[in-house]
Amino acid sequence: MAVNHASRATMNSLGLRYARAFHHERDPSRLGAEHGDVEYSTTREQWLNQRS
Repeated sequence: MAVNHASRATMNSLGLRYARAFHHERDPSRLGAEHGDVEYSTTREQWLNQRS
């Protein structure tokens, strides 16, 4: 969730990169759902370079 700042900080600290924000109709009653969700990603090359 976009509003879960602790989770987003963890993903950043692990080397994942922000990919996109999006909205879906899964459960609009979730607290913070109006702000949408976020997706993080990494490539194999980025992950291997980070481990060096």
